[in-house]
Amino acid sequence: MKGSAHSQYNDISAFRIISVLYVEDEESVRENVAEFLMRRFATVYLGRNGQEGLKLFKEHLPDVVITDIKMPIMDGIDMAQEIKRIRPETPVILITAFNEVPYLIKAIEIGIDKYIQKPMANDKLADAIYACSQIILQKQEICDLRDDIALSLGITFGKSPMMKKVVSDVQKVARSDFSLVVQGETGTGKTLIAHAVHELSRRKDEPFIKVDLGTIPDTLVESELFGYEKGAFTGADRRKKGVFEMVGNGTLFIDELQNVSTYVQGKLLGAIEDKRIFPLGSDTPKDVNTRIIAATNRDIHEDVKTGKIRQDLFFRLADLIITIPPLRERLEDLPYLVKKFLFEVSYELDRDTITVDDSAMRIMLDYKWPGNIRELKSVMRRAALMSDHNLLTREDVGPLLTEGDVERQNINSLSLKEANISAEKNAIKKALAVAGGNKTKAAKILDISYRSLLFKVKEYAIEQGN
Repeated sequence: MKGSAHSQYNDISAFRIISVLYVEDEESVRENVAEFLMRRFATVYLGRNGQEGLKLFKEHLPDVVITDIKMPIMDGIDMAQEIKRIRPETPVILITAFNEVPYLIKAIEIGIDKYIQKPMANDKLADAIYACSQIILQKQEICDLRDDIALSLGITFGKSPMMKKVVSDVQKVARSDFSLVVQGETGTGKTLIAHAVHELSRRKDEPFIKVDLGTIPDTLVESELFGYEKGAFTGADRRKKGVFEMVGNGTLFIDELQNVSTYVQGKLLGAIEDKRIFPLGSDTPKDVNTRIIAATNRDIHEDVKTGKIRQDLFFRLADLIITIPPLRERLEDLPYLVKKFLFEVSYELDRDTITVDDSAMRIMLDYKWPGNIRELKSVMRRAALMSDHNLLTREDVGPLLTEGDVERQNINSLSLKEANISAEKNAIKKALAVAGGNKTKAAKILDISYRSLLFKVKEYAIEQGN
């Protein structure tokens, strides 16, 4: 395609999804323009006058409308006015002549989006359609992203009614700038939920930063949150940005809210209420427009009642509360998650697909899963790694469960603690063997940090190659 349309819009293939209504009473003009449009857009509807064009609009709701002004039965202005009444967001492009000033005045009042003067060049028409279609494509991208993330969450957490409700809440709150509290036991996936909200929001291109304020001493929290100027205190030899300034217009994820001291809660509340911060050593405030998502592994309402969480901070943080149910309360998701985790580890270990038999599934369905999805994933990975066969049994899975009945605690005449140590030691040995002695790769297979692996190797006196 030659001309400005090609130079301004490099990827014109993206516009193939756009549908266009073109209304023109002059047959030769209509046919020539229609041929041009049909080569570029998904669907083109043709009308011979305003009345016919309006009928086509109501039937098909095209993305963009292009119309001449002077036509029999109903002119383009009257048609455009009715279209804007029915669906104000639909872009309307008006084709005008120099002597049609009175029509143009009315067109401005109606809210016509673009004007093209006669004689009309095809590339200018294409440019106008592409420009009007930008917002349509952006909305489509957002819808596609929401669908992809919803599907991803379903794949990650399962598709029980409880988790469908969680995913629905994530999609709803992501469209807003509401603050959010995500609560759930350890291992339920609170960080994944917070990140999904960020990715679905208008802030998705801004930073997402996670911070655990409970691990920061009260004496340092202000400098961590708000930063400091050079010379603010002894040792401040340079200016340092705080978390709020680094996040900017993005999302600040405060993890483990239940561990944040009331002193730190007060500092946090001030920044959220005032929407501005003062770096240490500065009298000049910095405006902040940061979205806050907080997570806790406790019932936040109970912590507010007992005074562990300040009530005024609660009201600022909890525009919406999403509660992630523990795995034991949605066991209908467990078989799906078992299959998913085993499929992933089978691929990672380059083995045929590993599955579990009925005895292993029964023992897992009877288990309370205190570590939730995180624990289930770890158990499946270790069981697959340690087993030499592709059908895991009760004997493969049982020793890896940290809670259970007396029968399970006495598998192979070992106590539960001994069984766990033996299983963990064997898993590390096998991971090192699979990784050819590469500890970094072995740590990845075991889903633990490199430092943790080194500690375990030393603790269990595992010699490389054994």
